Amino acid sequence: MNRLLIVIFILLFTLHHSFANESLNCITSHTSALGFKADLPDWDKSEMMRGISHEFICAYSKTVYIKIYKVKDVQTDMLHELTWNIWEKDPNAHFIIKTSTQDGGIIVTTYRSQGTSIHRIRLIHNNDTVFIIECSAPEKAFYKYEVYFNRVFQSFSVL
Repeated sequence: MNRLLIVIFILLFTLHHSFANESLNCITSHTSALGFKADLPDWDKSEMMRGISHEFICAYSKTVYIKIYKVKDVQTDMLHELTWNIWEKDPNAHFIIKTSTQDGGIIVTTYRSQGTSIHRIRLIHNNDTVFIIECSAPEKAFYKYEVYFNRVFQSFSVL
């Protein structure tokens, strides 16, 4: 009986460990027509032209996504521009944290309908073009998807 319990425990531990590492197997290298390459999760992907920018979206859901923008280098505060984009989605969004760094920043917002979201942003300057990587998820789920977000930031390269 003890031997059977030990075997069952080992099987459960092995299965749990394999499912816990499953998320790392769902990442593939993606080369975009926008001129970048990055390791992205196997989520829905789309590319579109929006105003003066090209936009690539890799979305798990409406609230969990990775967006990569390609814009001509303009002399405006890009973090401020993204703040306005958030206000367009929800005019009642409240900014808890808006921290700017040399290569991006973090925006934490509270939405009336969705609760608190974390937006992690990185800016990559390449000649006259700026690539903006925005990873976003609700506060309670952000760290669940952080492995994907970190992988995108680490693997991103301009072609």
